Amino acid sequence: MAAIGPNTAFARSTGARSAGSPRWAAPISRAGRAVRLIGTVQDITERKAAEAAIAESEARFRALAATVPALIFVLDAEGSTTYVNERYGDYTGLDESGLLGTGWQAVVHPDDAAQVAKAWRESLSAGRDYTVEGRLRRADGAWRWHLARGNPVRDAAGHIVQWVGTATDIDEMVEARDALAASRLEIERANAALEARVAERTASLVQANALLAAEIERREAAQAALVQAQKLEAVGQLTSGIAHDFNNVIAAIAGGFSVIERRTQDPRLIEVARHGAKAAERGGLLVKQLLAFARQQVLAPQACDLGALLREAEPLIARSLGPGIELSIDCPGDLGEVRIDPVQLEAALINLAVNAHDAMEGGGRLGIVARASASGEPGRPPELGAEPVVAIAVADTGSGIHPDLLPRVVEPFFTTKPPGRGTGLGLAMVHGFVHQSGGALRIASREGEGTVVTLYLPRAGEARPQALSPLRSEAAPLAAGRRVLLVDDDADVRGVTAAQLSDLGCEVVEAGSAEEALARLDADPDLDAVLSDVVMPGLDGVALAAAIRARRPSLPILLMTGHADRARLAGEVVLDKPFTPQALASALADRIGPSSP
Repeated sequence: MAAIGPNTAFARSTGARSAGSPRWAAPISRAGRAVRLIGTVQDITERKAAEAAIAESEARFRALAATVPALIFVLDAEGSTTYVNERYGDYTGLDESGLLGTGWQAVVHPDDAAQVAKAWRESLSAGRDYTVEGRLRRADGAWRWHLARGNPVRDAAGHIVQWVGTATDIDEMVEARDALAASRLEIERANAALEARVAERTASLVQANALLAAEIERREAAQAALVQAQKLEAVGQLTSGIAHDFNNVIAAIAGGFSVIERRTQDPRLIEVARHGAKAAERGGLLVKQLLAFARQQVLAPQACDLGALLREAEPLIARSLGPGIELSIDCPGDLGEVRIDPVQLEAALINLAVNAHDAMEGGGRLGIVARASASGEPGRPPELGAEPVVAIAVADTGSGIHPDLLPRVVEPFFTTKPPGRGTGLGLAMVHGFVHQSGGALRIASREGEGTVVTLYLPRAGEARPQALSPLRSEAAPLAAGRRVLLVDDDADVRGVTAAQLSDLGCEVVEAGSAEEALARLDADPDLDAVLSDVVMPGLDGVALAAAIRARRPSLPILLMTGHADRARLAGEVVLDKPFTPQALASALADRIGPSSP
C-alpha cells in the first residue's frame, strides 16, 4: 500500500519522479503568485511486511518467554539489559523496568557478584557464549542458585547485535552436588584415615613380625646354646667319670713304677721304672685336661694384675708361636685386677697360642687385646648378667674354622688338625677353666680370615669357688712309724698306695670301703692318721671324714682323689691322683707331723 506524503503535489507539478514512485507538481497560489509543490511516493510494502514480521516474531518470543520455566533476559551489544520476561520480575519481586540496564545486578548475591561480572566481561570481550553460576534473590528474600547462559545474536556481517539468555534454578542440583562433594570428601577422608590405619597397622605388624623373628632367632640361639650346654655337660660328666677311673689306673701304674724304682738296685729296672713314671705323668696331665673341660680341676683363684700377668707370659707365648708369627699384646694400665688362677690362665693363653701357630703355618699375626666389658655391649655373653668382667681377645690371621665345625671346637677330643697334630683337648680345657672360674668364652671365625677367641674373666672382688686347703710345697720328713688307715675301694690303687706308705716307713691298715674303715677305726685306737679316697660306693670319703670326726675329732684325715665335687671338699686337705711318693710324704708330714727321732 502507497502512502501520500506532504510533498506529493510538488512532485507532480514539476514532473519529477522518484525511483519506483510517481512524481508530479501542482501550482499553488500564494499572494497572487503561483507556487509549485514537488513530492514523491515511495513503495514501503516490504518494509511494512518486515516490520510486521518483526512484530509477529517479537510477539511469539514474548509469548514463548512467558511460558518457558526460566528467567529470560535480552541484552544489547554492550551488555545492557533491554528485556526480561515476566517470570524474571515475578521471581525477584521487582518491576520489569527495574531489572533493565544494570538493575538486575541488585538481585545477585554479593559473594557472587564479582564472579558473575568477570564471566560477563570475558564473554563480551571474546564474543563467546556466557555461562556462570550464581545466587539470585527470590521475592521472599531466599537466595537460590541459578545457571545463567547467554548466546550472542549476530547480523549478516557477523557483528553481535544483542545477547539472549536464560537463568535456570539449579539450587537442588547444587545442593545435591555439594552433598555429593561433601560425601566424596568424607569418603576421601575416611579412605585416608583407613589407609593411615592400614599403614599404621601394617607398620605395627611389620614391627611385630620383626620382633617375633628376632625373638624366634634369640630363642633358637638360646635353644642351640642350651642343647650345646647340655651336650657339653653330658660329655663333661662322662669325661669326669672316665677321668676318675683313668686316674685310678694311672695312680696304680705310677705308684707301681715308683715302688719298683725304690725297691730295686738293677739299673735297667730303674730306667724302665723312670720311663714308666714319665709316661704315667703324661697320662696324668691328659687327665687334668679332661678335668679342666669337666670343670673339676683344682683352682687357686686370686686377685691378679692382668697387665703384669700378660707381660710375664709374653715370652712363653712368643716361644709357643715360634718364628714367622708377629705377637702383639695390648692391655691398658688402668684395667684393674681380675680374680683368676694365674697359672691356669697362662696355660690357657699358651694353648690358644699353640692353636694359632698351627692355623698360621705360613706366618701371620697374633694379637692379644684386653679391655673392660660393660653390661649390654654387643656380643657379650648373656650368662654374665651385669657382673663387671674383663675381656681378653686372642685373634689370629690363620685359616679359620668352617661354620659347621665352630660349635664343636670346645668338645673334648674334637680337633680340626690333621691326625697326630693334636689331642682335641686344648680348647676344651680353656673352655672348662674359664667357666669354672665364673667367666665365659666366645669363639668367632671366618674361613681364610682367622679366628678370635674371647675370654671373659671376673674382676677381683667377686665371690668365686673356694680354693682347697693347700699342701705344703716343701718336702717334709717321712712319717716313719706312723699307723695309717688306708681306705680305697680300688684294690689295685690301694695295694700300690699301701706299698708307697710302707716305703715311707708307715704301718698300713687297709679298708676297701667306708663301712669297713669305721669298723677298723673302732677296733684300733692307736691309728695316727686316715688316708681315704673320695669317690667310693656307699659312704664316700667326705661322709667318712664326718663320721670319723664324730668319733675321734683330733684324728688327722687326708683325702685323695682324681675327681670330686670340689665344693664339698672346701677346707679339706686333698692329695690329687696320681701323686708321687714325695707328694704323699709331704702330705702326711703336713697332717701328722714328722716321725719321732
